[in-house]
Amino acid sequence: MPDNDLIKTLVEQQAETLREVKEMNLKYYQLSEDFSNYMNSQDKHNLKMRSYLEDDPNSRRQGVVSKVDNIENRILNLEKEMIRKSAGIAVGASGFVFALKWIIGKVMV
Repeated sequence: MPDNDLIKTLVEQQAETLREVKEMNLKYYQLSEDFSNYMNSQDKHNLKMRSYLEDDPNSRRQGVVSKVDNIENRILNLEKEMIRKSAGIAVGASGFVFALKWIIGKVMV
């Protein structure tokens, strides 16, 4: 009979281990489900962010990347125009100073 008690104890331990494994599996399943839901919500978030960044040819809407590129090009063009105008003003001013110096030189002599 002692063997019966030993077998009964082993069977009870096995049953307890199975219950624990089942609980762990349920927890892992819930964790994987939560993670999957989180990743799916991230996909939606990423798609929304992507829609803001990229152009949409269907709606002719410009994305942020294109807008920044356009602004950068406009700034570069303004810089070039300012340099060109500054050079023109400098040439005009130096011509005016030269002409004024020439006129004063003729008047004083």
